[in-house]
Amino acid sequence: MKLDISEQQVEQLDTINQIVESAVYSWPLPARLKRLALPALQYKSIDYRDFEIFSCYKASANVGVAVWQPSNPLAHAETCDVALLHGLYVHSGAQREGIGSMLINHIANRAESIGMAGLYVRAERVSVDYFAKQGFRMLAADEDPGAGITPYPYRMLRLFAV
Repeated sequence: MKLDISEQQVEQLDTINQIVESAVYSWPLPARLKRLALPALQYKSIDYRDFEIFSCYKASANVGVAVWQPSNPLAHAETCDVALLHGLYVHSGAQREGIGSMLINHIANRAESIGMAGLYVRAERVSVDYFAKQGFRMLAADEDPGAGITPYPYRMLRLFAV
């Protein structure tokens, strides 16, 4: 079946957040934690100021969402700029079909086309293995971007081929 990716506008926000909800509720976490985390993970219209949101469609149904920040690169090792992959969500009924990989690659191509050297993600603990399989590596506690006094524990980076 053919998969299509398209940029989403604010009018699709309800559908985008339904994908986020479906993905979050599929995570292997206690129900209470999912319920508490969901509002912080869903997107609002103001987020369109900083982010581009892309959806993957399968038979005209939105089955995946990727959100990235193209306009505010992060410095890595003072030698290159990397783009923030802010969110990646695949509907629970469409997981393990390559949709997440396709969305990551789409964002990576867009980031590389504007001169970024890689993608940076602050992963959830439950998705670290997934991102590792997608070519991301865990950053050391003192490694940029995002290093600080108490860095986010699951910071991962995927550099593009030079």
